[in-house]
Amino acid sequence: MQDLIAGEGNSQMPDTDFDNQLLEQASRRLGRDFARLNSLVQHKVHKFKSENIRCIDSLPSAKDTCESIFPPAMIKLFEEWLSVTHAEHMASATSGKRLRSAVDSSYPFIQHVLELCNNSLISGAAHVIYSRLLIDQGSQHAVT
Repeated sequence: MQDLIAGEGNSQMPDTDFDNQLLEQASRRLGRDFARLNSLVQHKVHKFKSENIRCIDSLPSAKDTCESIFPPAMIKLFEEWLSVTHAEHMASATSGKRLRSAVDSSYPFIQHVLELCNNSLISGAAHVIYSRLLIDQGSQHAVT
């Protein structure tokens, strides 16, 4: 957890109650802050959809879409969680096409998660996943 306090450092798993409590507090804070950004995200989604409605076959990349809609902190959370930033740095340092491909393939996932978290469905995949989750949730309530 010293990473969180210091900003960077080793990537050891927190193993003390204090570390877990600090991580939980940071998560609560991030969650509240991200929730407050939801109206901004919704505005950007509406703008994005309006600008791209006629060019649905040539939408920007997932990375560009994320960067144009979601606050940088939301993107950074998932980049760090998925080690995208490290892989991106390694790909740049080594000109590694395989690493670059892994980095690029992470952004559709990040985009879908951020779409679902913000109830801001843009991609077809997010629409399908969201609909499926609602159907599953409805059938669970019907059974119980």
